[in-house]
Amino acid sequence: MFPYSDHSNDFYSGMYSSRPGFKKHIKDGSSALHASSKLLALRAINQSKNDSDIAELLKAQDGLLDIMGVVQDHHAIAGTTSEFVTDDFHFHLTKAIDQNDQVY
Repeated sequence: MFPYSDHSNDFYSGMYSSRPGFKKHIKDGSSALHASSKLLALRAINQSKNDSDIAELLKAQDGLLDIMGVVQDHHAIAGTTSEFVTDDFHFHLTKAIDQNDQVY
């Protein structure tokens, strides 16, 4: 069980309590993705929208969908990734949320 050890003096601890800010950021990204999915559905059934409008909405949502798939990896969500990887995830998630928010 916990703390998990894969070597004699190497322990993983705090896996589910580490990096709470990053976990909150992932939740915010998930909320933005779900909200944009609902708005996309409403706009897609609107007869006044043309194909280019729908394509722009899908493009913004695809970026967020991609990074959400990455940050929900078990290493990222458990906090066992290295700091520079977490920083990179933060950067890409922030960028995708901002692009999504501009369109929606």
